[in-house]
Amino acid sequence: MGETRLTGKNWLESQGVAYEVISTHETRAEGLVSLLHCHPAQVLVTDFYIGARAPVLVVHSFNQPVNVEKLSTHAGDTILRRGTNEECVKETGLSLGLIHPFLENYWWKVLDEKIFENETIYIRAGVAGEILRVEANALKYVIGVVNGLLAEVTN
Repeated sequence: MGETRLTGKNWLESQGVAYEVISTHETRAEGLVSLLHCHPAQVLVTDFYIGARAPVLVVHSFNQPVNVEKLSTHAGDTILRRGTNEECVKETGLSLGLIHPFLENYWWKVLDEKIFENETIYIRAGVAGEILRVEANALKYVIGVVNGLLAEVTN
């Protein structure tokens, strides 16, 4: 496993990006929508894919399923599949429910460009029981810094 930062809060702070921590034991995205009284497109999830070249992290709204063909095109890897929890822990040090796009490593990070249609978004950052509220434009800046690829990868 490469060097990773298990929590994204320190990294956001180092980049001067403001965020609000929301403590919750809710783990389901549907439950977060109800709890936060927000639109489903505002709750982001980070999916873990395994390819022939390297793992790929995909950030998208939970209600927008990833189109694997589009993802494969953008990642330049024709053999992509959803990674298992065991593979995710082995590669990132985090379980599927805690991974986030602020991990520092060599992996591809793909963000569905549709997420930036929202003013505010909610995302996990590696700590159980915490969701971060972040302004979408600030996150767009942050992802540019971590060499994320903005692409349309949902249906």
